[in-house]
Amino acid sequence: MVPFDVVWKDALLITAAVLLGFFLLYQFLRLWARSTYKAWLSNPSTPLDVDAFVDSSVHPPKHVKVVIVHKLSVGDAKPKPGAIDLSYVDSPHVGGLRVTQNLTRRDGSSKNHISLQDGARKVDIDGDAASKGENYPLVVGTIRMGFGHHRIAYASEFIFEYFIFSRSILDLLILA
Repeated sequence: MVPFDVVWKDALLITAAVLLGFFLLYQFLRLWARSTYKAWLSNPSTPLDVDAFVDSSVHPPKHVKVVIVHKLSVGDAKPKPGAIDLSYVDSPHVGGLRVTQNLTRRDGSSKNHISLQDGARKVDIDGDAASKGENYPLVVGTIRMGFGHHRIAYASEFIFEYFIFSRSILDLLILA
């Protein structure tokens, strides 16, 4: 029979080896996630720095969480370079509100799309304001995650109804 002390020593040694293995694996995962996160921030290059809005000395980015969730939800899809051309139609529900959509219907999309021939108009951010001497149009982006998000978006665009701005709601799920 094996002495009791030897069994505990072996169990502690195996446990310590497994814990050390998990620790090293986690450290490798953290380094990989940090480098992947930094690569994403620079490709494509953008003037929008999301991390600048958060005090990273108090709330550092959780690179492992962000990278894993991003990989599971988006995979290896890359952002498209350049702007997405949009068109708009006047809202049948809110006077003066424009509802935006992709300028052209995407291949295979089953979403309702109104073409330029059927009455949609191209959103021309620079041209609309420059030609009329007005302020730039306001485009409020929202995602249908609940009724509250749409209420906030409509409230935001409603404030600008009293200014010279032309207003549009951009439902970001239609771009997907």
